[in-house]
Amino acid sequence: KALTGQPPFIGATALETLSLHAKSPPPLLSDARQDTEFPMELEGIVSQCLSKTPDDRFQIMDQLAKAFDELEDLLEV
Repeated sequence: KALTGQPPFIGATALETLSLHAKSPPPLLSDARQDTEFPMELEGIVSQCLSKTPDDRFQIMDQLAKAFDELEDLLEV
């Protein structure tokens, strides 16, 4: 929500929202905010964080921190 201003899933009911969280792939940031450009690398970081498969997510915070450091280096160029 911090990057797009809205939650990734909004169902008609709480149960539908839970079902969307469990079964649907998360939307890309650029799909949620079509008026904003997001770096592909940031899209990748967020997608990995929101992966439905735990093994596909960052396993330790150092991995996530490294990904953000690399993103920061890319954006400084």
